[in-house]
Amino acid sequence: NDSDLVFQLLESGLPIKLVTNLLDGVYAFAYYRDDVLYLARDLVGVKPIWYSEKPFAFASERKALEKMGFSGKELNPRQILEYDVKSKKIKLVKRAFFTTAPEHRQSETFIQGKTQELLTKAVWKRLPEKKFGLLFSGGVDSSVLAQLLKAFKQPFTCYTVVVDHPSFQEPHDLEAATKTAKALGLDHKILKISQKEIEKMLPIVIPLIEDNNVQKVSVALTFFKAVEEAAKDGCKVLFSGLGAEELFAGYKRHKSSLQLNKECLSGFRKMYERDLYRDDVITMFHSVELRLPFLDRELIEYSLKIPPSLKINGEKDKLVLRKIAEEIGISHETAYRKKRAAQYGSNVQKALKKLASNHESVSAYVDTFSKRKNPRLGALLSSGKDSVFAMYSMMVQNYPIECLITL
Repeated sequence: NDSDLVFQLLESGLPIKLVTNLLDGVYAFAYYRDDVLYLARDLVGVKPIWYSEKPFAFASERKALEKMGFSGKELNPRQILEYDVKSKKIKLVKRAFFTTAPEHRQSETFIQGKTQELLTKAVWKRLPEKKFGLLFSGGVDSSVLAQLLKAFKQPFTCYTVVVDHPSFQEPHDLEAATKTAKALGLDHKILKISQKEIEKMLPIVIPLIEDNNVQKVSVALTFFKAVEEAAKDGCKVLFSGLGAEELFAGYKRHKSSLQLNKECLSGFRKMYERDLYRDDVITMFHSVELRLPFLDRELIEYSLKIPPSLKINGEKDKLVLRKIAEEIGISHETAYRKKRAAQYGSNVQKALKKLASNHESVSAYVDTFSKRKNPRLGALLSSGKDSVFAMYSMMVQNYPIECLITL
């Protein structure tokens, strides 16, 4: 299988760094050779590795190290860890990451066609030979994946999770996903969860993702339910559109960036800390494998060099992806639908606010389910609005401010 292939490459005697450069896909491994233990993971960081320094230990999840009383840190995917067993010293070897230059100079038609070709290939590479599902919001990212998956004529189910509450308006994701699924002829499963169900899920989800950040928890709740249902349906693989925002500039911050592709690259550098660990522990908890076509190595390498004018024009973002969507038969309405973050489009944020009504804030409520205390922070403070707001932002995310620092 794929794991055996990695082992054979390592056993061939090739330098570890060269082996990682040859691999196309997601992985995390520990390999022992000549008194040195090597730890490495895929370049974007889809699969996790955590380690402690004194004593040296490693695991796929931080909680495993903490259970043994060790303090864990996540291995940066742009580094290979080398642990010398005799000297007990750790060495971190840098790996080259993606670049944004030189930009492609071909015509818009050529660049769009090449991007579509690479995205199609990225989906094809990840097609399983067993039952699978797709996280589906009805937005352009998941709709493009659905249409490409459909072209390969393999059956799959789309999963949409929303919060059902009598005082809430109909969730935006429900309307969009239902309409798009019908138009594309998809097998679509809508999962409506109640506020009570969310309350029951919180004590499971928060310790699982090891994070009490409200935004991460909000996304994790709908994701957890979708993966749980897919597992019940016998799906061993679940596709997700994660990564499209960074690839094609879909966030608000991208519109004000003076160096767009460098801003996209910055997002990829942080993704393993922000999104990927959360999603991996949830899927592994349900014995489901997550597949992310937008994080394909070839696709990232190419897309980070697409001229910014083909990604953003005024208020329109992700232009190249939206044009691809129309090219493969997705309606203009769906292709250009404005993005709603999962926590808002599903109404889960509203549900958390209701549940937190007897607490000081949603953050304070979420923190009651967390066994971990966040690191204490110092705040660099000038007394101006920017530094005060930065400090406040961390406080409401449950980070204790230990001291104020003024230079």
